Amino acid sequence: LREAFGLELFGFDVLVKHDNVYSGPGTGGGGSADRDDEGKEILVVDVNYFPGYKEVPNFPSLLAQYLTQKAVESRLRNSFDGS
Repeated sequence: LREAFGLELFGFDVLVKHDNVYSGPGTGGGGSADRDDEGKEILVVDVNYFPGYKEVPNFPSLLAQYLTQKAVESRLRNSFDGS
């Protein structure tokens, strides 16, 4: 999903089909499908580019760490580019 949508911070909703019957692409009314070794089908039904993070423990700290890392990477990239 990260590569497909070009997002780094995002949320997504999935539906999981738990039977061993696979009826092919498009099952479940759309979305992107994936299957695991146990026969479950996983369908991505929604991608949120600005989701809520209330369920993520220590989110403010994790976000600050992520933004700091991105700022440092950007600064290093710019210094190597001669900017």
